[in-house]
Amino acid sequence: MIEWDDLKQRIGFKKFPEDYLTGVKWEKYMELPKGSDIFMYRETEGIYLVIDMEKFYFLDLALARFVQMCALTGNTSAPILSHSDASRVVKNFKNDIEKWDSIMRDLLKEKPDKERLREQLWELSGYSRILHNFMDLE
Repeated sequence: MIEWDDLKQRIGFKKFPEDYLTGVKWEKYMELPKGSDIFMYRETEGIYLVIDMEKFYFLDLALARFVQMCALTGNTSAPILSHSDASRVVKNFKNDIEKWDSIMRDLLKEKPDKERLREQLWELSGYSRILHNFMDLE
Protein backbone atom coordinates (compact mmCIF):
# COMPACT_ATOMS: atom_id res chain seq x y z
CA MET A 1 0.00 0.00 0.00
CA ILE A 2 1.28 3.46 -0.93
CA GLU A 3 1.48 6.07 1.83
CA TRP A 4 1.25 9.28 -0.19
CA ASP A 5 2.15 11.62 2.66
CA ASP A 6 5.24 9.54 3.46
CA LEU A 7 6.29 9.55 -0.21
CA LYS A 8 5.76 13.30 -0.54
CA GLN A 9 7.87 13.89 2.57
CA ARG A 10 10.66 11.57 1.39
CA ILE A 11 10.78 13.34 -1.97
CA GLY A 12 11.09 16.73 -0.27
CA PHE A 13 8.84 18.91 -2.42
CA LYS A 14 9.32 22.66 -2.03
CA LYS A 15 6.71 25.37 -2.58
CA PHE A 16 7.17 27.44 -5.74
CA PRO A 17 8.08 30.24 -5.85
CA GLU A 18 8.25 30.95 -2.11
CA ASP A 19 10.95 28.42 -1.21
CA TYR A 20 13.15 29.63 -4.06
CA LEU A 21 13.18 33.35 -3.23
CA THR A 22 15.51 33.36 -0.21
CA GLY A 23 17.89 36.28 -0.58
CA VAL A 24 16.07 37.65 -3.64
CA LYS A 25 14.78 41.24 -3.66
CA TRP A 26 11.96 42.68 -5.73
CA GLU A 27 9.74 45.73 -5.54
CA LYS A 28 6.71 44.86 -7.63
CA TYR A 29 4.37 41.97 -8.31
CA MET A 30 2.44 41.32 -11.46
CA GLU A 31 -1.07 39.93 -11.19
CA LEU A 32 -1.81 36.74 -13.12
CA PRO A 33 -5.15 35.23 -14.08
CA LYS A 34 -5.76 31.69 -12.89
CA GLY A 35 -5.69 29.77 -16.15
CA SER A 36 -5.56 26.33 -17.64
CA ASP A 37 -4.12 27.09 -21.08
CA ILE A 38 -0.64 28.48 -20.42
CA PHE A 39 2.10 28.72 -23.04
CA MET A 40 4.91 30.94 -24.31
CA TYR A 41 6.08 31.90 -27.76
CA ARG A 42 8.72 34.19 -29.24
CA GLU A 43 8.29 36.96 -31.74
CA THR A 44 11.05 39.14 -33.15
CA GLU A 45 10.18 41.90 -30.70
CA GLY A 46 10.07 39.72 -27.57
CA ILE A 47 8.45 36.86 -25.71
CA TYR A 48 4.75 36.39 -25.06
CA LEU A 49 3.30 34.41 -22.18
CA VAL A 50 -0.34 33.55 -22.81
CA ILE A 51 -2.66 32.56 -19.97
CA ASP A 52 -6.12 31.65 -21.25
CA MET A 53 -5.81 34.07 -24.20
CA GLU A 54 -4.49 36.97 -22.06
CA LYS A 55 -1.05 37.99 -23.34
CA PHE A 56 1.87 39.21 -21.26
CA TYR A 57 4.87 40.71 -23.08
CA PHE A 58 8.48 40.24 -21.90
CA LEU A 59 11.86 41.28 -23.21
CA ASP A 60 13.62 38.92 -20.79
CA LEU A 61 13.26 35.16 -21.42
CA ALA A 62 14.35 34.26 -17.87
CA LEU A 63 11.64 36.45 -16.33
CA ALA A 64 9.05 35.10 -18.79
CA ARG A 65 9.93 31.52 -17.81
CA PHE A 66 9.77 32.39 -14.11
CA VAL A 67 6.32 33.96 -14.52
CA GLN A 68 5.22 30.95 -16.61
CA MET A 69 6.27 28.62 -13.76
CA CYS A 70 4.32 30.80 -11.32
CA ALA A 71 1.23 30.53 -13.52
CA LEU A 72 1.64 26.77 -14.06
CA THR A 73 1.83 26.23 -10.29
CA GLY A 74 -1.45 28.10 -9.79
CA ASN A 75 -0.11 31.37 -8.42
CA THR A 76 -2.15 34.48 -9.15
CA SER A 77 0.79 36.85 -8.78
CA ALA A 78 4.51 36.77 -9.49
CA PRO A 79 7.28 38.98 -8.17
CA ILE A 80 9.14 40.83 -10.90
CA LEU A 81 12.73 39.61 -10.57
CA SER A 82 15.99 40.68 -12.17
CA HIS A 83 17.29 38.59 -15.07
CA SER A 84 19.94 36.89 -12.92
CA ASP A 85 17.53 36.10 -10.07
CA ALA A 86 14.81 34.79 -12.41
CA SER A 87 17.36 32.66 -14.26
CA ARG A 88 18.75 31.21 -11.01
CA VAL A 89 15.30 30.48 -9.55
CA VAL A 90 14.12 28.71 -12.74
CA LYS A 91 17.36 26.72 -12.94
CA ASN A 92 17.08 25.65 -9.28
CA PHE A 93 13.42 24.69 -9.74
CA LYS A 94 14.24 22.72 -12.90
CA ASN A 95 17.02 20.90 -11.01
CA ASP A 96 14.58 20.06 -8.21
CA ILE A 97 11.98 18.77 -10.69
CA GLU A 98 14.62 16.44 -12.16
CA LYS A 99 15.75 15.35 -8.69
CA TRP A 100 12.18 14.71 -7.50
CA ASP A 101 11.37 12.70 -10.61
CA SER A 102 14.49 10.59 -10.10
CA ILE A 103 13.58 9.98 -6.44
CA MET A 104 10.02 9.04 -7.46
CA ARG A 105 11.23 6.58 -10.05
CA ASP A 106 13.58 5.02 -7.51
CA LEU A 107 10.94 4.81 -4.75
CA LEU A 108 8.38 3.27 -7.12
CA LYS A 109 10.66 1.00 -9.17
CA GLU A 110 9.39 -2.21 -7.53
CA LYS A 111 5.71 -1.35 -8.02
CA PRO A 112 3.94 -3.09 -10.93
CA ASP A 113 2.00 0.07 -11.85
CA LYS A 114 4.88 2.49 -11.21
CA GLU A 115 4.13 4.91 -14.08
CA ARG A 116 0.51 5.37 -13.00
CA LEU A 117 1.64 5.86 -9.39
CA ARG A 118 4.30 8.35 -10.52
CA GLU A 119 1.67 10.37 -12.42
CA GLN A 120 -0.60 10.32 -9.35
CA LEU A 121 2.22 11.52 -7.13
CA TRP A 122 2.99 14.38 -9.53
CA GLU A 123 -0.73 15.28 -9.45
CA LEU A 124 -0.72 15.27 -5.64
CA SER A 125 2.42 17.42 -5.58
CA GLY A 126 0.68 20.15 -7.56
CA TYR A 127 3.50 20.15 -10.10
CA SER A 128 2.14 17.83 -12.79
CA ARG A 129 1.64 20.77 -15.18
CA ILE A 130 5.29 21.71 -14.72
CA LEU A 131 6.40 18.19 -15.55
CA HIS A 132 4.22 18.13 -18.67
CA ASN A 133 5.63 21.52 -19.72
CA PHE A 134 9.16 20.56 -18.76
CA MET A 135 10.55 20.90 -22.28
CA ASP A 136 9.68 24.62 -22.19
CA LEU A 137 12.52 25.02 -19.70
CA GLU A 138 15.19 23.85 -22.15
